Amino acid sequence: MRHHQVYVGAGVSGTAALIATVRGLERLPPPLTRRLAERLAITIVERSGDFGPGLPYGRATAGFHLLNMKAGAMSLVHDAPDDFVAWLADRAPIDEALPRPPRAAIAGRHRYGDYTRQRFGEYRDRARRLGVRVEEVSESAVSLVPGRRPGRAERKAHAPDRLGVVLAGGRVLWADAVLVATGHADPADTDHCRSHGAARSADGGGLYFPWPADALARAVPAGATVGLLGSSLTAVDACLTIAYALGDFRRVVPWRYEYRPRRPYTVVMCSRRGLLPGVQVEAPAGVADGNPHLRPDAEPGDGATTSAVRRRFEASVEWALRAADLPCTLPAPATGVGDCTEAAHRQLRRGIAEWRAQDPAAATVQATAQAFFVPLWSLYRGMPSRERSTVWREFMTPFLVHAAAMPVENAARIEALLAAGVLRLRAGVGAVEPRGSGFRLTFAAPAEPLDVRWLVNAIGRGRGGGANDAFVRTGITAGLLVADPQGGVAVDPDTSLALDPTGAIDRRIAALGPLTMGSHIGASAAASSVKRANVLAAEWLHDAAIAVGLPADPLGTVAAPSPYRGHGRPQLVPAVS
Repeated sequence: MRHHQVYVGAGVSGTAALIATVRGLERLPPPLTRRLAERLAITIVERSGDFGPGLPYGRATAGFHLLNMKAGAMSLVHDAPDDFVAWLADRAPIDEALPRPPRAAIAGRHRYGDYTRQRFGEYRDRARRLGVRVEEVSESAVSLVPGRRPGRAERKAHAPDRLGVVLAGGRVLWADAVLVATGHADPADTDHCRSHGAARSADGGGLYFPWPADALARAVPAGATVGLLGSSLTAVDACLTIAYALGDFRRVVPWRYEYRPRRPYTVVMCSRRGLLPGVQVEAPAGVADGNPHLRPDAEPGDGATTSAVRRRFEASVEWALRAADLPCTLPAPATGVGDCTEAAHRQLRRGIAEWRAQDPAAATVQATAQAFFVPLWSLYRGMPSRERSTVWREFMTPFLVHAAAMPVENAARIEALLAAGVLRLRAGVGAVEPRGSGFRLTFAAPAEPLDVRWLVNAIGRGRGGGANDAFVRTGITAGLLVADPQGGVAVDPDTSLALDPTGAIDRRIAALGPLTMGSHIGASAAASSVKRANVLAAEWLHDAAIAVGLPADPLGTVAAPSPYRGHGRPQLVPAVS
């Protein structure tokens, strides 16, 4: 009997897991590869039928939708970091992106979707050639249920109960291991919008998510006032989707556009602080080298608190600026309550000017902020739940202005929308309530509420497991998954294996991608999913080997024990570091 793994979701996370599993098998000596592969089965469930991309990179994206990350950070292959760069080299550049060195190139989301789709098919076929039975299922998974007992031979080997993945058509996939990689939360199930799903189609208005982009583009009519929750990178993408559907851009110079709506309309970005992402400025290599505040093992004197995190980030930036002989001032983004359009516009124009000048201070701050994810993660994982909430609420938004800046191509188009008067920003949003045929957004005093019929939820992070994600919710109800107070489901931060209600690791279940945002800061980034999929694949290949009767180290090929918490045993396939 084959050891059966089921992946629910075949976007970036599910594809990365497949790739890591195949490459893990291929790293073994050929006789062991064949023995293990022929006892392994992988079923991949993807409700869209489009295996590889996931919604943000699917066929519904247009040429103007650009990646926010450089090509060098978007490889699906953990031990081949330039895989996407090499893939892009054989394709013509897209009109929307400015020329850059290959690793710094900004690609289109549709291009990345083509890449993920191609790599999925390639590694599916490689798995089959090795002997793995791979099945693709184009259907929705509707529930996760406790499984039946293993067969007699498996019980003798003390195999755990199997799990059942129930499909919409009634078929049940009995699995030894289930990967939950269902992607972004339902728009009615994230912060501010819980339980508002019923209003989604009310009288022509509704509640929408930025992806799929074509659905959003069709939904918003000319003349509408659209509320857009959030002002981060995802909100920028959603704003551009609406803008292209209702008007036309003209590039004047590489860093400036003009915009003309076909009919008047307004998009109102609403967030707690009213901050747009910064504008990417290329930093020279080695900016973060030697910075003592960026070491993951350097603990602050007063413990892992939000204030300690903030001070450490400020110290890391100050150190980097001093090392570069630059003014030691961390720019403080403007914030407030109510309409902050003019302040955001000034900040954006300043960011574009810094890009044009390749300002060394801006580049140093951004590079340091990106490197700060390493100590931030080290601190975050040791925090209690309440302190993690405070980090998200008080630190992450101003930090991400620097750490998750947008490419100048997007910045220039957002600036054009501000100049044309079709985009406004409001800070201090507090709650969303259904009202009549639409929604009312309320703000901190003294700001007036905003009534809209069309609302786009681009926040992307919701507390709890996802009431409108039936599959995840059934797993929580059955006690197989645990809702993380900060969002999604709780997982072991080292291995991505799920935690059960007692806090113990359940090796049968894992989660990757945005669903693990509460446990992993940056969980929605492709690079994070790829890195964690590599670790998970090593863990599960070890489990598969034991389950099918292979010793952990039959050929003396394992050199080191697993470095991951709770696993003091050798790994069959060490994760690539």
